[in-house]
Amino acid sequence: MSNKNVFGCVATSNKNVFASFAVLFFLLPAFCSAFTCDDINPKTGMSILTYIGESHKITAGRDVVTVDKRIKYCKDIEEKDYRFLLLINQQYETIGLLNCTIIKNGVRKECDKKLIETYLDGIILYLPEMKKGDSMEFSYQNDIKFPLDKVWSTSDIYLESESPIEKKDLTIEVPKALDFQYYASKQEPEISETAVNRLYSWHVENVPYYEEESLMPPLRHSLSRVSFTTFKSWDEVEEWFEGLFTEVMKKQYVEVKAAEVARGASTDREKVESLYNWVRDNITYQQYGLTFLSGYKPRELDDILRDQAGDCKGQAALLVTMLESVGIKSNPVIISYRDITRDVPGPYSFYHAVVHVPDVDGGMWLDTTCYYCPAGYLPSDYQNMYSLTLLDREKGFKPTMSLPAEKIAMSISSEDDVLSKDGSATIDTAVRMYDETAYAYQYQIRKKGLDSIQAILKEGMDELVTAECGEGKVSNFTMSFGDLNTNFSFSSTCKRYATKSGDKLILSAGSDSSGGLSAFSDIISKDKRRFPILIPYEIIFYINGSIKLPSCYAVEELPPSKSVDESFISVEDSLSYMKESNTLYTSALIKFKPDEIAAENFSNFKEVVSKLTEPYSIIAAPQDAAISSAVKDIQDAISKSGAASDVKATWGATLSSAQALSGEGKCGLALTQLKALQEEIKGYGAAVVKPSEPAQTTLEQKDGVTTQPTTTAAPAAGEEETPKDSGQSQGCLPALPAVLAVAVSLLMGVPYILIKR
Repeated sequence: MSNKNVFGCVATSNKNVFASFAVLFFLLPAFCSAFTCDDINPKTGMSILTYIGESHKITAGRDVVTVDKRIKYCKDIEEKDYRFLLLINQQYETIGLLNCTIIKNGVRKECDKKLIETYLDGIILYLPEMKKGDSMEFSYQNDIKFPLDKVWSTSDIYLESESPIEKKDLTIEVPKALDFQYYASKQEPEISETAVNRLYSWHVENVPYYEEESLMPPLRHSLSRVSFTTFKSWDEVEEWFEGLFTEVMKKQYVEVKAAEVARGASTDREKVESLYNWVRDNITYQQYGLTFLSGYKPRELDDILRDQAGDCKGQAALLVTMLESVGIKSNPVIISYRDITRDVPGPYSFYHAVVHVPDVDGGMWLDTTCYYCPAGYLPSDYQNMYSLTLLDREKGFKPTMSLPAEKIAMSISSEDDVLSKDGSATIDTAVRMYDETAYAYQYQIRKKGLDSIQAILKEGMDELVTAECGEGKVSNFTMSFGDLNTNFSFSSTCKRYATKSGDKLILSAGSDSSGGLSAFSDIISKDKRRFPILIPYEIIFYINGSIKLPSCYAVEELPPSKSVDESFISVEDSLSYMKESNTLYTSALIKFKPDEIAAENFSNFKEVVSKLTEPYSIIAAPQDAAISSAVKDIQDAISKSGAASDVKATWGATLSSAQALSGEGKCGLALTQLKALQEEIKGYGAAVVKPSEPAQTTLEQKDGVTTQPTTTAAPAAGEEETPKDSGQSQGCLPALPAVLAVAVSLLMGVPYILIKR
């Protein structure tokens, strides 16, 4: 890629207007005679690169880059549908278009000059009107003069693309006397020498396109790439950045404003918060300049204050200077990629700047470009990242802040729900959203007002309830706030919480009708993966729920346990049915653990996820008929029994108690008592006996103890065997698929609220 502003806080090019020509290699499909348009990645653009050559001639403080490309079109495009900006650096870089040729129907001609425009010191190359099968060849030369005697790759040079590559040659020529380090992630170069120079060469052929996969590591960690530098160490890089920041951090520009903003703040914490909030809320994020150095050096602070605009490094420099002017020590911190320690030292590896205040509240982190972040908090993308703390005595990498997963755990509860005999249910749901989501809601509430945000959320819940339940509106919607969370709760009526099958109710889970499992479904639908699966940090979900069954319904059977403890996920769950309250209870603790699962271990991941997402059903059946049958059988048995009157009286009292429970709607308990009474009567020797077949009396041994005599006989004509006990069951499976849907959706940034287990 060509040189660009390296900090992630700097906005990228508008793809609808122009794209950096350097990323053309990545964004446009690439290939040649070895490939056809049928080989193109269907998710990418309309053309393919058939030939790519790139050479770097490096001297002290200078890199002359020559690039050759050929584009073949796989569909018709209209003139000026697409255009590419070849260069945007003014001060340190010049560019020259060496040639541009169009091939149509085998006829070659030079590009129309109308397709080439200058843009500042750069060039915009428009793609002409082309038909499928047409080609375009061009090459350009980039002369980069670095702002010191060092040289570094301004971005990664990839040997793989989203499109097939027939051939790519990369050559780096460096004087032998120059300190030079390179990093090659997958392919070592061929090295040759001349009298004064050393050449590093990479060559690839017939490389198929890559396709991004869900939960894959960053591309720079996954693809074959090359980077280089003449910096000797990261300490040198840190010292260079410190010089750039120190040059603009002059207190006279900001001390008056800092004193004004911090007026009335008595403690250091209050001063930090007031100054941070002012910069965050009043300095608009905006990149500036198109020079090589503007990608690394903060803007002058008086310009930031005058225009009330600056990028991340400029805002960080401003806040540090304001804090210093009111007597609080702080440091600008530049954040790098996670795999920084594997790379060669180079400034381009840093993409964001924040502030650290070491001596207030045990250390406070501040990100002024995060419009919703309170003082002391960094977004998760910047937590636990390698960083360099500038203007600090201690050199080297340090991790940024990170919050324990327990503090930012997501919790969803839907308790005291009531299921009706028609399959509908009334539901009360409470959700606790964690850190970033919570803070974003709180910001919107401050900006638009609580009533407005509640109305928006309620509308969203209405749509979700309608999608999940057929119809029904949300009511009793309320919100509350915690330190790291935002909570909301609501009530709703779900018309199809359960489906009817005859007189039974079936509560099902595990289907993907809502799309909640789309992230994992995309993964496990594959037979194999190319890239590892990355879970970057721990995420915890707490799920609790309970639903009261209709009067005189009971759970027939609970699904078996599916407890899991794998390297990437652990699940502790339970599902139980309590007869006393005629209620089904669910709970789960789900932890996604930090892990990188190699592509060759994908089958294990797929097996575990498939197990967790298997559909299952819980059947609730009416107990009225079973109770009536049991009562009749017991009454017949008592009347025919030769037991003593006091024993019969005890049996009668137990029968009356069970009937009373049934009348109260506690049919599960009633049926348990009735079945126990049946066994007691049978064990006493009171089974119904045919008159012509006298009972046989035996003594039974149970656990070494002789019991009362029992009478055994064949069932009387028309009498059925006593049904198996369908009393209280215990199990260990909540509605895990739906729970997992929530977890995965949030992990992938897709909000999803658990309505139905």
